[in-house]
Amino acid sequence: MMVLLAAVVLSACGDEQKTDNEKAGTTDSGVIDKAQEGMNEVIDTLQSKGDKLADTLKKKVVEPVKADVKKAGEKLKEAVNDVKEKAAQ
Repeated sequence: MMVLLAAVVLSACGDEQKTDNEKAGTTDSGVIDKAQEGMNEVIDTLQSKGDKLADTLKKKVVEPVKADVKKAGEKLKEAVNDVKEKAAQ
């Protein structure tokens, strides 16, 4: 009887010492590899979407703003030249 009681106590203590991962059975390297593969897929997807977003912003925001700034600069130069001509007269 004492042997059985000691076995129960030892097995109960052994379960408490296990980590949550060990209890869930996730210490398998296969599970860890699957998790890493999943994270790599998520990272690849985010990078791809980030590149698409950057391309869209460049085409729809940056390039039009550059064109507008260039046009405004040309108009400003024309205005400055007109003022210079009028001042010279």
